[in-house]
Amino acid sequence: MLWRHAIRQLDPESRLRVHEVVDLDGSNLVAILRRGMWELRVARSGAPECVVDAQRRVAVPSGVRHQLGLEGPVVISLAADLSRIAVWSSARLDQVLEIQP
Repeated sequence: MLWRHAIRQLDPESRLRVHEVVDLDGSNLVAILRRGMWELRVARSGAPECVVDAQRRVAVPSGVRHQLGLEGPVVISLAADLSRIAVWSSARLDQVLEIQP
């Protein structure tokens, strides 16, 4: 699967600007902690929602920040099929960009 990436910073209130939410097919989002990433996707009815403010920011819970090591630069990745957004630590960029011989 192809992805489009951007690097952003958490603000002092631990909010993250995620402009890409407008690209998802739906306005209600759910946030799911997955191995190595925090995933935002369109919520099905009845699922707990992730609040996106008028400036397209989401609050990243302290447990998520701690478990994923979200400090300083953070990578926002939008799936090419516009189904989900992945938020992960920029410290993992070396692993992702490493070329295998």
